[in-house]
Amino acid sequence: MSVADIPDGMISPGDAAADALGFTLDRWSADSYLWRTGDELTCSLMIANEPGKGAFKALVAAIEGAGLKVAVPTPSERMRAILTKWGFVGGWEPWPEMGEDVEIWRRP
Repeated sequence: MSVADIPDGMISPGDAAADALGFTLDRWSADSYLWRTGDELTCSLMIANEPGKGAFKALVAAIEGAGLKVAVPTPSERMRAILTKWGFVGGWEPWPEMGEDVEIWRRP
């Protein structure tokens, strides 16, 4: 499956859609998932099997290399530092599924 064929909705490691992005079980916990909405992939729950080894950097590069945007909701302090270094900025916006505003980080 090519990235263009990935449907909207949940993407889990091991899915054909995930393989197209390198979002594979050897790098990511089976509990991890992405969510596609149009031209954006939300990194909802990310648990690298080997933190600090570049799995997230490679994933972001693959997503953006495929012409899609990356969104990271409610990042941890460590993730905020990484995203800031990469030029992402955070902002608050409504999240209908949660019924409240959520901080979401994106590249401007």
